[in-house]
Amino acid sequence: MDKRFPLGKGGRMNRVFAFAAFAAFVALAPGTASAAMEDSWAEYDFERNYVSAQGVCVLPQGGGDMRRLGGGVVRYGYYAGDFLAVELSAFCTENEPGASLKGLWHWWGYEKTDPFFTFGAAGFAGGDAGPAVGVGMFRHFGDNWSLRLDSGFMMGLESRSEAVFSLACGIQYSF
Repeated sequence: MDKRFPLGKGGRMNRVFAFAAFAAFVALAPGTASAAMEDSWAEYDFERNYVSAQGVCVLPQGGGDMRRLGGGVVRYGYYAGDFLAVELSAFCTENEPGASLKGLWHWWGYEKTDPFFTFGAAGFAGGDAGPAVGVGMFRHFGDNWSLRLDSGFMMGLESRSEAVFSLACGIQYSF
């Protein structure tokens, strides 16, 4: 066994620990939402739907046919509450299109700079699929337009790539 990787390179235990950490985060996170809520957020009448277009860089790990290069992603989302949105994404790199269904949770409230977490599932046409988590940030320019930055991680379950990292940057329009 390699001492640098005590659980093995990309072994099943790494996946189990990653999933357990994600599940613990999801279970504990809702308790902090009420503490972060500001009076101004409760009174703000925000737009419920949004669309986004971004450039994306995909970084697959552990084999497979995916290439490390850029592509694009488009998203449609709907705010189901003040802090939680559901979004559907379609993305494409040079040789692998894919899609995801995620939740987007704001823990900070509405400010000019607005950080968020994402969680859900993602998959590629080549068979790589699994749970996906991420962090990101909006920089709002008024009520409708925003700059959106995302970083994500998809854990491949029974797929060719053990993990897929992604970085995305683009614009978002709320309506």
